[in-house]
Amino acid sequence: MTTKLLLVDDDPTILESFPTYFATTQDLEVVGTATTGRKALHWLESNICDLILSDVYMPDIDGIDLLQLIRKHDHPPLFVSMTAFDTDETMLRCLSLGAVGYIIKGQEPETIIHSIRVATHGGTSLSPDCLSRLVKIRTPDEDLDSSKPVAPSLSHREQVILSLISEGKTNREIGESLRLAEITVRTVISHLFWRFSARNRVDLAVKYQSVKDSYQR
Repeated sequence: MTTKLLLVDDDPTILESFPTYFATTQDLEVVGTATTGRKALHWLESNICDLILSDVYMPDIDGIDLLQLIRKHDHPPLFVSMTAFDTDETMLRCLSLGAVGYIIKGQEPETIIHSIRVATHGGTSLSPDCLSRLVKIRTPDEDLDSSKPVAPSLSHREQVILSLISEGKTNREIGESLRLAEITVRTVISHLFWRFSARNRVDLAVKYQSVKDSYQR
């Protein structure tokens, strides 16, 4: 099945190069482009896509405003934010608003393609660098909190699955790596969501990273 992408960016170079990247794949296709969030909304009035890949900083309606508006739809497409001006504030803002990915424009085409595939298969399109930054952002607040969460007891298999989630692996990739059925992986992850009180895969990965040392002592 081909994943239909709407590419939103005011940079002509991106609008020209990214469709070329995805044209090399059989499962990803850019079916529309827009130079502003407003034009993207207009495109969506008469077209359908599975995922929006949008720049953060644009004139008119920018990527963050577009994400907020898209999330109000009954059946919103997946949303991956991208930027050339990466900051912690921007990353946290996008993820907190429901983006399923956050990528940097300067990455290699293969990395960008992989990130989109991860997002379409229920994974987390977040580079290890971004994940480590999230952990560092969270740590000061946790250190000031006397009720810092205690690491739940985990089996070796659960720890391996959490490590693979932190690497951005999808359920299918985790299953193949551990020789487990995909439904088994989903069941384990659902249980881990409950045990870590995690809202999504990014939150789960961050919470695991923040207590991981306790499992290695």
